[in-house]
Amino acid sequence: MTFNDDTLRVYDANVGFVDFMEIESASADFSGSMLRVGTHLNQPQSSNAERQVDDLGVWNRELSAAEAFQILGLIAPIPGCTDSSACNFDFEATSDDGSCIYPPFVELGDDIATCEDSVFLDAGEGFTYYEWNTGDTSRSILVQEAGEYSVITSNTLPNEHALQFNGIDASAQFEESILFGVESFSVSVDCRLNAFAGNDSEPYSYIIGHPLTGGTNDHGFKIQTASNSLNGGFQVHINDEGTTHFNVISFDNSVESKVELDQWYDLTMVVDRDNALFSFYVDGVLVEAQTIHSDFGNLDHPNGLSLGIQSIHQTSLLNGYLDNLQVWDIALSEEQVAQFQTTVPSGNEEELVGFWDFEEGEGNEANEVNGSASSILLNNVGWTGDNLHSMFDFSCSAEDSIQVSFLVTGCVNPEACNYAEDALCDDGSCIPSGCMETDACNYNVLAECEGEECDYSCCPGPGCCGEGMFWDYELEQCQIFETCQEDLDGDGVIGINDLMELLSSFGTMCEEPEPETVEFTCGDPMNYYGYDYATVQIGEQCWFAENLRTELYQNGDEVPFVEAAAQWSSLTSGARRIYGSGDANCGLEGDTIGYCGQMAESVFALNGYLYNWHTVIDSRSICPGNWHVPNDVELEVLLDEAGNDDQGAISSLKSEEGWSEGNGGSNTSGFNALGSGYGGNLGNFSSDGHFTGFWSADDTGSSANASHLQLDERPYSSSEGTVFLNTNNKRYAHSIRCIKD
Repeated sequence: MTFNDDTLRVYDANVGFVDFMEIESASADFSGSMLRVGTHLNQPQSSNAERQVDDLGVWNRELSAAEAFQILGLIAPIPGCTDSSACNFDFEATSDDGSCIYPPFVELGDDIATCEDSVFLDAGEGFTYYEWNTGDTSRSILVQEAGEYSVITSNTLPNEHALQFNGIDASAQFEESILFGVESFSVSVDCRLNAFAGNDSEPYSYIIGHPLTGGTNDHGFKIQTASNSLNGGFQVHINDEGTTHFNVISFDNSVESKVELDQWYDLTMVVDRDNALFSFYVDGVLVEAQTIHSDFGNLDHPNGLSLGIQSIHQTSLLNGYLDNLQVWDIALSEEQVAQFQTTVPSGNEEELVGFWDFEEGEGNEANEVNGSASSILLNNVGWTGDNLHSMFDFSCSAEDSIQVSFLVTGCVNPEACNYAEDALCDDGSCIPSGCMETDACNYNVLAECEGEECDYSCCPGPGCCGEGMFWDYELEQCQIFETCQEDLDGDGVIGINDLMELLSSFGTMCEEPEPETVEFTCGDPMNYYGYDYATVQIGEQCWFAENLRTELYQNGDEVPFVEAAAQWSSLTSGARRIYGSGDANCGLEGDTIGYCGQMAESVFALNGYLYNWHTVIDSRSICPGNWHVPNDVELEVLLDEAGNDDQGAISSLKSEEGWSEGNGGSNTSGFNALGSGYGGNLGNFSSDGHFTGFWSADDTGSSANASHLQLDERPYSSSEGTVFLNTNNKRYAHSIRCIKD
């Protein structure tokens, strides 16, 4: 049992550590208490059972877990991270202490194949370091070339302190020598300069190295600033004993500015005995690699290594900062040097002699992170936490890659003039092809090359017109050829005068006259198949001001005229009729104004034809070009314009005559609706003088019924007025009014 101020821990020889208990400090005062063995303090008789006690030990301090396990004859557990997938997995640890750190997660997504000319790749938030294979170190990059892109992400390692040398009296010395002999080694250190020289007489400053003086025992290496004569910079030197052989590599500002003050640089020198090379890197970039002599001697100086000073003469003082010193007993490769530009060793690397991260932050001694190499004794060296070099933990990093492809762009329309067979993405460059003959039905005004074959049989177009007719492109409808074109003098007879007039122009080249264009204004008559329909402007709409009376569709086909009631009641295609004609019952709800008794010709002259709804939706179009049968919405607009109340609307739309006595309207709208009655779906006629209906182009969704505008001088029901949209069987016969497109 061990105890400190607030925790009681129990160990057992069979299982090791058993449990612990936190103790309130107020109850943990044992002063004045007597220690008893084999009995209870307050009840000495109650616990006097037979037992054996041996090897009793009492300490005036808490034993460590290792000490407790040793006393019990057990192997103490080694705490640490035991998860091999963790960044900080400790293969020696036997007891997980909850310290495991796991790699971050980065995902660039699925491979990209795009029609765009660039894409953004985003590695996501949550990291402090990003490194792309393009060299970018931002979170996202703009990609404009195809290829594979990868990113490594990591987070900042703790780096809170660095050593500060004042250039006056600050220096540091290794407590014990580090020997290199004639073996390969590498030294790396981060340096930020306030000046290229200190306040002594020397024109340069020591960063780290042996005190090279040129004497007999002058052998070793140094990393220093370049002298003032070179305008500053960095240099590395190696000398063998007696300075028989030496090498110097300079990275200075003599020609161009390479090194700036108040900026961190990573300086790495590498002595590769196996390949007889001496190399110097600045920020992971090779400055120069020199060949060293095959007889190059050892580099062990008796005075050992120092920082910020030439230790024999106490000169060449450093004015700047040092951090993250590494010493290796191998020649680091170029890849390894690059790796340690933004990260630091874990400290467990086999070839690592020592790593000093200078994170103590105070005191006169800097220790190697694992205590496996010499400490560094500090003399007037300060500590700083300002403007430190950022380091990243690549032992706990994440990586992902993505393939980016840019698809071929171009015109993907095989009908276009510039169709590109290999293009997968349309770039909007297609040049249209088509029929380039202006008199063809399918003439394409935008075509720049011949495409589809010209068609002269389409409808609407020339193919719509029957014998004796031609297609008027301006009116967009068929027109009847005028007869007797040979009557040149217009006297009604083709005679000698016509012949002489024709002969007088024999051999003259005919010029095609420019078509006369007349702009239509609503209110002007609209000629359709030889009949001039009155038109009227009502609000924003232009309407026929009289009922349709054509017997032909727009393409010239005839709309069948059906009189027989039995035939009408079974129709499923367009048809027309005249109120009261044929054998149908007439005037079922009263023959108010006598249409049933009149000749069909006189009724037609006043009211035009009644049509079934199949005529309305026929693709050949019953209205002339640029006109159409109105839909429900357009009829609602008409009612709104006619008046905002029932009686006002019907009066405004009704003609003054053509209704039962006394029931004519004001016709203030000019719509001139006549009480023409209707034909039922069984072929009967009804309600002349009382009622009129105008078909809508809208279906009701029912197979049997369609919509129409109904005007009735009698209220239809208690809830409906005298003018409204209603539905009827599609075989009903109603009037048609056309509305301008």
